[in-house]
Amino acid sequence: MTQSPKRGGTRWRRCVILLFAPMIGILGMAALTLTGITPLNLAITGQDFKLASRPGSYVVVEQGATGYADLITMKDGSVDPALKAKLDSADISDGVCLSLVLTFPLIGTYTVQLQTTGHTVITDMTGYVDRMGATGVELNARTNDGKPPRDDMSNVTAPVRINKDASKLDIAGGHAGTLGLEAPGAVRAKSLFVGGKGATIRGTLSIGGIKFPWISHGRGTAHGECY
Repeated sequence: MTQSPKRGGTRWRRCVILLFAPMIGILGMAALTLTGITPLNLAITGQDFKLASRPGSYVVVEQGATGYADLITMKDGSVDPALKAKLDSADISDGVCLSLVLTFPLIGTYTVQLQTTGHTVITDMTGYVDRMGATGVELNARTNDGKPPRDDMSNVTAPVRINKDASKLDIAGGHAGTLGLEAPGAVRAKSLFVGGKGATIRGTLSIGGIKFPWISHGRGTAHGECY
């Protein structure tokens, strides 16, 4: 009698549970190193991610911002609207929250959240995202005395332009004839929300502290999504 060979298989639930321990360890080690200045190069496609300033945090971009509307190609080949923006320096008073939603076969959906604490600064940042929002936004012209523009505009050296040709902005990739935004003075916001299924964020990150990563089974704010 010949015994048939036993076929192999993958137990997804056990596999993922075994992977969680080293995943948390790696994220924890990374968190301990992110207490000074470090390069930031985040590229995400196909997963739901959210980045937001923490409650009570105030966002200030002293040297202004530029940006334009474009299209981004997703992992499944679909094309969605996107925004490309450039900031010389973004100062966030009380840190940021980053969450990523991951779906695994059989075991379902998990959310991974990481939060910085205290003063956070991102310099030389370029972002390419398919969803962005803010509250309490203030755009300013550049002035020669650092003060708000006078009524007669006599101290303004560069105005805010919300209809500048995207190909003439100080940021690569803009198409001629498409809408561009140029705010050369300080940009301030009470809160910032960035998200979507596709994003590229590059720059240099300087933070004062970081919380240990949180992993939760499910999605939504109750499970760690930033908003």
